[in-house]
Amino acid sequence: MKRLCTFERRAALRNAFNEDIGEWQTIAEAYGAFDELKGAELFAALQTQSKITGRVNCRYTPILATVTPKDRIRVGTQLFDIESVVDPKLRHRELQFMIADHSTA
Repeated sequence: MKRLCTFERRAALRNAFNEDIGEWQTIAEAYGAFDELKGAELFAALQTQSKITGRVNCRYTPILATVTPKDRIRVGTQLFDIESVVDPKLRHRELQFMIADHSTA
């Protein structure tokens, strides 16, 4: 199922007291397949990285290739932290973003 995914990056902004007041800014929007991991796939993910709960697959674009685990994804009203970015077989055709539910803590 294709859904609009908004990729956001924290901007390094400072106030008059030189305090970090970084805000999240949109760096790209793309349609992608959003899949929650279930069953054996979720169990395997939990064995290595306990936070991963899903995956977003998008077509490869140069701007999406700059996305890192420091960024986040907004799908509808849900926020997800990016745990890893994978370019399957390094073919530059699609990117897979392994995601975890965003925690505010």
